[in-house]
Amino acid sequence: MAHNLPRVCSWLLFSLMVFSSPLEAQTPKSPARSIALPPECQHPFRELYRYSGGQRLGLQVESGFCRINLANGNVKKFGRLEDIKTVAPAPKSLLVAIVSGFYRLAILNDMGQPQFQGELDSSGAPAIYWSSDELHVVVLSFPDESDEADTATIVDLTHETMKSIDFNPPVPVRFDTKSETIRAETVKDKTQKVAIYDLDGKLLRHEVPLNAQRERIASPNRTYYYFQKHEIGEGDTSIRKSSSDNVIVKLPEYKTLHARNVALWDNPEWNPVDDDLLLGLYLDAGIRKESNIGEIDVFSVSQGKIVRVFQVGEKGTPAYGWSGDGKYVVLCELECSFYSVP
Repeated sequence: MAHNLPRVCSWLLFSLMVFSSPLEAQTPKSPARSIALPPECQHPFRELYRYSGGQRLGLQVESGFCRINLANGNVKKFGRLEDIKTVAPAPKSLLVAIVSGFYRLAILNDMGQPQFQGELDSSGAPAIYWSSDELHVVVLSFPDESDEADTATIVDLTHETMKSIDFNPPVPVRFDTKSETIRAETVKDKTQKVAIYDLDGKLLRHEVPLNAQRERIASPNRTYYYFQKHEIGEGDTSIRKSSSDNVIVKLPEYKTLHARNVALWDNPEWNPVDDDLLLGLYLDAGIRKESNIGEIDVFSVSQGKIVRVFQVGEKGTPAYGWSGDGKYVVLCELECSFYSVP
């Protein structure tokens, strides 16, 4: 879960209400829609991306990226992109940013053709961010997959330029999506400061850092939120009411499934339309995503229970997520199947 960014024992009831799992929360027998995937897009253990305002789904596969056009069901694989490090489709447009191979950044259009290409200065683990107008891409590079970055790379798609800000030694860096600035914790005049850069790579000012605040992951209409977690072991996920900050319900971090302890693997994903629904993956706590012991659950905040369960199959964890209109849970293995949400 680190950097991206981009993606529970038996359920008990107590004063805060912990999600329950009723017997009727079964996997639907048949999907409402299916889109067949070509063999090159059937590699297991992939990530599923939703972009272009929900018009496209994307699958990260072993040697590339597969684009799914939801209007006509067309599936296209983008070339051979060896050793993909990370993928970040643009939320609104049809562009996809990919870092692959020897840390090469490519911005591809809907046909997989490069609109921009460039080499990154750092071999650190990359995290990709889009500006709100989707005219800039920011790549933060984290050596040794730590929380400290050694480089921030800014791509200006209008002028087709690339600029790097180097941090030596590496420092904690993040891209602030609200102000669209790069914020790096530094030491200036023996005092801890935050250096703030704009999307032109210009140093705007230094600020005294505030107490660290955890990032809030809000529901689509901001009725509820939870605090982002970065690794297993940080405790239950508490769903809070935005107007009061009160905890309404908890998603326990662990639960028992088939006599094995399973853990909430990633931050749960809000339905893109309905504030009431979240999607969460539970896997064997001691095994990576190749595990076939686990399930994908749909949670209802208002009901305080799991309303749909999808068992992880023998082939391991499918790529999963919400459809753009929020009406379906999408599971992709040999095909992408769309299951109605209750």
